[in-house]
Amino acid sequence: MKMNFFRTSAITCMAIFALGCNNDDTNECDQNFTGALQTEEQDLVGEWRLTSATAEDEIDLTDDGEENPTTDLFIQFEECQRDIAYNFESDRDFTYLIGYNNTECESSRDGIAGTWKYEAGVLSIRSGCSFGNMVITLNDSDTAFTISEVNRIRDVQNVVVETTITYTYTRY
Repeated sequence: MKMNFFRTSAITCMAIFALGCNNDDTNECDQNFTGALQTEEQDLVGEWRLTSATAEDEIDLTDDGEENPTTDLFIQFEECQRDIAYNFESDRDFTYLIGYNNTECESSRDGIAGTWKYEAGVLSIRSGCSFGNMVITLNDSDTAFTISEVNRIRDVQNVVVETTITYTYTRY
């Protein structure tokens, strides 16, 4: 069950950041984000690793023979499932990586790449012809940001739970 949740979360995160559709019939894509970073954008430059995933409702994702639901989803992930990072560069390039930093993880190690901008609390990402916008909240010291979204998760008993999950990424 852990892997099922992890795949769902990874797909959701990728969708937020990189999967949007341009429905017109032309082969033209929107231009990448370019130009100098604004002051508020400079706070995002660097590597940000997933350090927390907290659900509004208690959920048991582990097949450990015990009924032990918790709101802390991160502790229920295996090590490689916790290895998610975003890298925002000062030239507006970004990468999204899963299982990349831990050499024991099986990963394509390619990730998703594109360009980014941040304005008024909204992070916008472009990757090829795909795009996404998400509201993020930076903490006061600019050392962590959070993303909250409603997800449907299948627990260890095969019950689907709809809950809000808050993901925290910390500057590495």
